[in-house]
Amino acid sequence: MEILAPNPAKWLPIENPASSRYHRLFMKADYFKTIHMILLLEFSLEDVRGFWNRVNHSEVGEVLPEYGFYRMIWGDAGKVPIIYYYRVSACLETFLVERNHTLMDFMWKVPYRSNGSTFAPGSDLLAWFKPVMKIFFFFNRKDPKAIVFELANFFAKNWVEGSIAGILRREEVGDWHHVVGYMMTDATFSEILRVDHHGMIGPLVLASPRLLGLTPLEEADSLCNCILPENFIDASAMEYRDDNLLIHGEIFGRKVEFQDYCARNRLDLSAFHPPNPRVVEMSRDYFCPIRKRTVLFKGSVYGAPMMVSVFKYRKTEGFSENFLAHIIDDLDGDCLLDIKTAGNKHIQLLDLVRDKVVIEYHPEDESISIDGQHVVKGVPAKILRKIVSSHVRDGRKDFEFREFKRDPEITIDPKNSHFEERLNRLVVLLESRLPKKIAIQKTRRGAFAFEATCYVSFKEDARSV
Repeated sequence: MEILAPNPAKWLPIENPASSRYHRLFMKADYFKTIHMILLLEFSLEDVRGFWNRVNHSEVGEVLPEYGFYRMIWGDAGKVPIIYYYRVSACLETFLVERNHTLMDFMWKVPYRSNGSTFAPGSDLLAWFKPVMKIFFFFNRKDPKAIVFELANFFAKNWVEGSIAGILRREEVGDWHHVVGYMMTDATFSEILRVDHHGMIGPLVLASPRLLGLTPLEEADSLCNCILPENFIDASAMEYRDDNLLIHGEIFGRKVEFQDYCARNRLDLSAFHPPNPRVVEMSRDYFCPIRKRTVLFKGSVYGAPMMVSVFKYRKTEGFSENFLAHIIDDLDGDCLLDIKTAGNKHIQLLDLVRDKVVIEYHPEDESISIDGQHVVKGVPAKILRKIVSSHVRDGRKDFEFREFKRDPEITIDPKNSHFEERLNRLVVLLESRLPKKIAIQKTRRGAFAFEATCYVSFKEDARSV
């Protein structure tokens, strides 16, 4: 019997994952935005909420309320710890299989339904192209897809801090180009993360030429994988006997030394000084009946200290007239219909999950109520009224003391306003009444910011903002 219930902790061979460097290194959230977008297009809002709740929001900095998390993941500046990518990888396939979907079908939709595989913003991609663009145009017009691999290292470094990627060798085999590439997230090999890059990243790499207006790569074969066979197969269904890997009693692979495998397959990794662990070399493909896909491939090794893959594509010459068109469309905001549809569903999701706080000012007694309960009156109430009304009406976040000290409705004598004392009362009030929802935080001398992780509605008398 096989069980599909990946445990994210099992993917991390680290004594204390919480103190791992992967909690301290960050990656841009664009990839997760694209996953989120496809989830919105394929599933109900309730299912999408269920997936992200399963993944565990606590990895994204401090614990974020749902509303704050979804706003962050859809924004352009969001960053998450690298470890979060591996949690998503561990949970996504379980979520899909439970709904009669497969990971490979889902991941194929990621590049093909997100503006020509540009899940990173066009401005970022153009910035990454700059270091190699001149060299590429001069030397590679007979192999336009070569730019994809020239950009691999730039992409990896900008996407995941501390990552290294590049090319080991290129070959021409008849009418085909073969490119052997590598990637590692830790050049010291002190913490190796076990993740299914073939399933999660393979379709994205194959589709990557599309962002340049070119046809996709034809094949991507994984040679060295960091993930272990036991990350895919339940312990009750597999065993090691005399260095052989047995699945349901049949031999599927054998343990070998990593460096021996590299020597037999002409993989010169000496520049990186990798360790020499015992890895599992597969002698047969293993098709997982639950995942409905091949998860272990003949000729590949598992448990390796770094990822190595070979990419194959037919020879072509010249650039397409659509070269860089997808990136330019992204810069112009001319996105595909699917992205607009997902954006509308994202707004519906925000409406569904956001906490709402109603703040009302009562002129008759100069008081403030929050969600129907009176909490403060007098000058502190007027201060809060000015802050919240400006935030709701104009989107303001940053304020300076002097604008309140000069407001005659708030301060009679600017030289003796006691403003700081009254502002501190509001800080304590909001911390006690609305923890992690609304806060006033001092940013510098004479200034403060109004922070809200929920939807704020402001009313004054019979009017509302």
